[in-house]
Amino acid sequence: MQQLGNVLTQAREQMGLTIEDVSQITKIRSKYIRALESGNVYEIPGRVYALGFLKSYCEVLDLNYRELQEYFNANYQEKDEFAKHMATAAAVQQPAPQTGISSRRVVVFALLGACILLGGIYFFVNNRDNEAEQPPVVPPVANRQEENKQPVNQPSGDFTAPKISWRTLTLAPDFSAFDMLGVVATGQYDGIEVKVEATGNCWTRVIIDNGDSNDETLHAGDIRTYQGVEKIEIKWGNAGLVKVTVNGVLQSPEDIGAAGQVVTKEFLAE
Repeated sequence: MQQLGNVLTQAREQMGLTIEDVSQITKIRSKYIRALESGNVYEIPGRVYALGFLKSYCEVLDLNYRELQEYFNANYQEKDEFAKHMATAAAVQQPAPQTGISSRRVVVFALLGACILLGGIYFFVNNRDNEAEQPPVVPPVANRQEENKQPVNQPSGDFTAPKISWRTLTLAPDFSAFDMLGVVATGQYDGIEVKVEATGNCWTRVIIDNGDSNDETLHAGDIRTYQGVEKIEIKWGNAGLVKVTVNGVLQSPEDIGAAGQVVTKEFLAE
């Protein structure tokens, strides 16, 4: 598994990320990220969890998960202690010896069955005699009158459901015009608006007006527009792979950063 760990470590360092950065992006504990990079995957509780962590890590580093998954499955040794235990238990367990039934038990069971049968016959005959002697029960007059009453307030004829005006309905809002991190809008924004266009794979962290940070990896051709009231702070893992426009003004590449640089920029409202 050491070769797998070397691939992950090299890709992370090339993007300028630390293990803590990856932990915040993927929500995976740092100890498990170190286990993947060191090749000690058996510190992760089970194959399923290890593959899940590996897939999330590959998405952040833009690596081919299928290739690394095949390498993982070819080198991972499953330690199934439960299967060993079940095999041992099956080998030790012996079938219970078959014992015969004595003639005395046969006689006892036969007498017991006869008593039960006779008791059932007696109960059945006695119950029929009691039912024959009892007169039929006539329901009270009041109850019969209640049964003959017709339902009250039942509509007659065809029933037409009331029409519902469309104005009374509240429809769910359509969020298809919204970006994951900021609102995509056109024209001048009253505040601060930053538009980012990726020319290559670049990890990005965005904080709008001191709110929660949003992390994602932009790919070539991706466009994001972020809007804030006072300021927008953006950190790029590779600043040379983005084009930045602030309130409609294209920024100079020298002001943003060079290829391979990890840069944090703060854009303030005018």
